[in-house]
Amino acid sequence: MSDSSDNQPNTSFSIACLSHLGWDTKLFQRPQQVMSRLARRHRVDYFCQVPTRAFWSLPRTSVVCHTFSPEQNLSVHYLPYLPLTGRGAVFRTLNRFLYTQKVAAMLKRRCTRPLVLWLYHPKDQRIIGLVDADVVVYDCMDEFRAFLNSEPETREYERRILERADVVFAGGHSLYEAKRALNPNCHLFPCGVDYEHFASAASLKTEVAEEMRRIQHPVIGYVGAVDERLDYELIESCARLNPAWSFVLIGPLLKVKPDRLFSLPNVHYLGAKRYADLPRYMKAFDVAMMPFAITELTLKINPTKTLEYLSAGLPTVCTHVPDVVAEFGGMVRFCDSPSSFAEAIEHSLSVSVRARQELMEAARGKSWEEMVDGMERIVASALKAKLFETDRPC
Repeated sequence: MSDSSDNQPNTSFSIACLSHLGWDTKLFQRPQQVMSRLARRHRVDYFCQVPTRAFWSLPRTSVVCHTFSPEQNLSVHYLPYLPLTGRGAVFRTLNRFLYTQKVAAMLKRRCTRPLVLWLYHPKDQRIIGLVDADVVVYDCMDEFRAFLNSEPETREYERRILERADVVFAGGHSLYEAKRALNPNCHLFPCGVDYEHFASAASLKTEVAEEMRRIQHPVIGYVGAVDERLDYELIESCARLNPAWSFVLIGPLLKVKPDRLFSLPNVHYLGAKRYADLPRYMKAFDVAMMPFAITELTLKINPTKTLEYLSAGLPTVCTHVPDVVAEFGGMVRFCDSPSSFAEAIEHSLSVSVRARQELMEAARGKSWEEMVDGMERIVASALKAKLFETDRPC
C-alpha cells in the first residue's frame, strides 16, 4: 500500500465531479470512494441530479439546489431533474441544457484554479464546452449504453467525451480494451476495496445484524444493487433445488421486480442497508454470490463486491464475468447453470478457516487508497503538462 507522502503529487487542484450516483450512504460506489479520498488533499464539488419529487422533499439550500458536506473539503450539490425528462429526447435535451448551465454557473463562483473536471457518465459531456477546465477526466465504470432504458444518445455522447477527455480511467480490463481505442491516454484502474471495513466482518468483535439472526443457515448472500444485471432465473432455480439453503439479497431494488423469486420461502430480500452496517450482515454469510446474467452489460463490469467479499473472508461463487475470471480466477468459483451454481456453493460451504484467511490476504493489498494515489499522480502529470502549454500558474 502506498500512503507515503513521498508518493503524493505536489500539485493541489479543485475538482468538479459530475456523477449519475447520489451521495448514498447505502450504496457507496466508485465515485464516492474516489472523491472521498481525493477530498483529503483537494477541494471537491460533487454534482448530481435527483428525481424532482425527492428533490422537493429535501431541506433545500436554494430554490434549485441542495448542498451539504458529508466530509471536510467535499461539497455535494443535488439538482432536480426537469419534470417529464423521461418523456422523450426534447425533454432530455432541455434537462441536460438547464442542468449543465446551472452547474457551470455554480463552478464559476465556487472553484479555484487549477480546475479538474471529473465525469462519470457520458450524458454529462456537454459540460466540457461550458467550463474552462484545465484537465478533463472521464472515469468509465460501466458500459452505459447497455443498461436497461439507456438513452439512445448514450453511444454518441460517450464518443464525444472520449475524444475530448485529457485522461480516461477504465474500471476493468474489458472496459479498458474497449475505450483505449478512442483515447490513447486511457489507464486501467480496477476498483479497490475498503479492506479494514469489510475485514471487520470476520472479527469476533463484530456482532451479527439482528435481521440475520432469524435466517436459517447456510446463508448464501449478495450485497449490491438488485437490478437488471442479476440472473433471477438462476437464483430462483437454485433456491428451489436447495430449500434448506437461505438466499439473502441486500441492496436497493432498481428497475426490476422479481416478485416470483422473492415469494420463495428460502429467499430473503432485506432492502438497502447503510454502508457502515454491511460487515454486520456479511458476518452471517456462509458463502457470497455474484449471480450476474451474462449480457453486453455484464461482459464489461468489474464488480467492487468481489474484493469486498474476499476481504470478509467469504468464499465466492460467480457466473463467468470476464473481468472476474481474469482477475480472480484462482480465488472465486465459477458457474454457468443452476446445477453448477449449486455445486459451486456446495464446495464453498466446506472451505476451511485457513482458506478464508488466504482470501482475506489476497484482497489486503488492493486498497482504494493505492488506486486513488495512482489516479491522482496521472491527473497531476496531465495538469502540469497543460499548464506548461498555456503558461497558466499552477
